[in-house]
Amino acid sequence: MFSAKLVSSLILVVSAWVVTAEIKAGDATFYQPAEVMSQTGIGACGTLVSSTEFLAAVSYKLFDTYPGATGNPNQNPICNKALTANYEGKSVRVTVVDRCADCEGEFNIDLTPVAFDVLADRSLGRLHNVTWDWETEDATPNATNSDATQPLPRKMLKRRRPISDVPVINK
Repeated sequence: MFSAKLVSSLILVVSAWVVTAEIKAGDATFYQPAEVMSQTGIGACGTLVSSTEFLAAVSYKLFDTYPGATGNPNQNPICNKALTANYEGKSVRVTVVDRCADCEGEFNIDLTPVAFDVLADRSLGRLHNVTWDWETEDATPNATNSDATQPLPRKMLKRRRPISDVPVINK
């Protein structure tokens, strides 16, 4: 018969497929990552986050229950997944690098200001009925390109270092 490990692996794969096979809808807001070290902060995924990159935080309800999530948020399989959000005919592709503790709806997302600006004016504050879906290929944390709607192609990316690799500057 099947081993318990094999059955668990199959359940995980099927669960991940079910999570990615449907269009999600929720609210979108924007957030300013904790500004330290000149325009960057650290997201729940353990990488540096800049308010000028196309990044997102997903709701704690989704982040904490994503298939394969453990007590270490840096190892969550949702980290660095790409999603495309849509609102009133506009779309933006972002990379998940954070967990939104204030997002009550399971499929609510919190975008960096530059990503939110693609969908609507920040004066709106909260967008309702934003639809989004996972991209078929995971993203790599990245810088933005000049048209302000999509991340740079993979070959042009400057890889972000895990926070443990960032040098400490003593003054």
